[in-house]
Amino acid sequence: MSVEHEPSNAHVTTDDATDPFGVLGELINGGMKAQIVRVFAQLNLADHLANGPHDLAWLAALTGTPPAVLARLLRAAAALGLCTMSDDDQIHLAAIGQGLRADAPQSSRSWALLLGSPWMSAAWQELASAVRSGTSTFVTVHGVGFWEYVAAHPDEGAFFDSAMTSGAGPRGCAVAERIDMADVASIVDVGGGQGLLLASVLSKVPNVHGIVADRPKVISDRSSGMNDEDVENRLEFRPADFFDSVPSGADLYLLSRILHDWPDLKAIEILRTCRRAMPDDGRLCIIESIVPPIDSMSQADQLDHAIRDLNMLVLVGGQERTANEYTSLLHRAGFTVVAIHTCDSCDLIEARPTTAAAQ
Repeated sequence: MSVEHEPSNAHVTTDDATDPFGVLGELINGGMKAQIVRVFAQLNLADHLANGPHDLAWLAALTGTPPAVLARLLRAAAALGLCTMSDDDQIHLAAIGQGLRADAPQSSRSWALLLGSPWMSAAWQELASAVRSGTSTFVTVHGVGFWEYVAAHPDEGAFFDSAMTSGAGPRGCAVAERIDMADVASIVDVGGGQGLLLASVLSKVPNVHGIVADRPKVISDRSSGMNDEDVENRLEFRPADFFDSVPSGADLYLLSRILHDWPDLKAIEILRTCRRAMPDDGRLCIIESIVPPIDSMSQADQLDHAIRDLNMLVLVGGQERTANEYTSLLHRAGFTVVAIHTCDSCDLIEARPTTAAAQ
């Protein structure tokens, strides 16, 4: 699972930056801004405005909202940069708002709906408890763990699945471009969900067979016919539990956005399961967002990584990690890092079993 955050559309002005109370006000209002973005997405306003500007009355009729009240929402959305409003009540979709269209490449719509939802927000209300205990507060709030909750609530689970797969294509392309596939005949994507990432890899590397290994329910609920015929013929789905066993004997194993869901000991268990399954000359590719050294990041990037990290803590008890922390996990699980690739959409950590790396 990965929770990504778009940069804030409303920025602190030069005058505000010299005023601590102005900066503090921006921070305090952050939750309300997220709700404005969420409702903009809920009402499908970006999609309604995709083909050009429309007047307020038309949008109100389409969304079933009172025009005067919708205008109040749109004024706030315009202040956040999602749209613009002319004096004659013509509403234009702004460049930032384009990212909330359902058909936009790497659309942020699912993220806006997911992160601002009451069931997600409720766990964040107990952040202080998570900080004190070092464990997830989700089960305290909802009575069950995160994975059990999304399995039992199909509507919420659908938003979660949509958000998780929104960047699968670019990540798959990054794997195909950065990882040497010359000697790869088979790939296992551990916890690969709907198989979109692995399908993206297979579309770039012909004659390679792919296996998606995930929970039985995930496999049984998957949508079929999502890829072209050639990729579908080379893509297989098998039920598996990555704490127990995964398909064995493949040349390359992928773990995309999996390890950050878990604390260290559980992450090491997953890695050891992969190590048992792979031959000594096999390879592992971990796909995550590595936390860079703090002195190399802007303040905005520091905040982005910190929020992602706390979100993992609150929801599932996991954490984001630095390159050194991933290297340590891999070493404890019997792997040696051989390369780290930084890409636009993700970071790739390439590792080999320690016995093979030492040869």
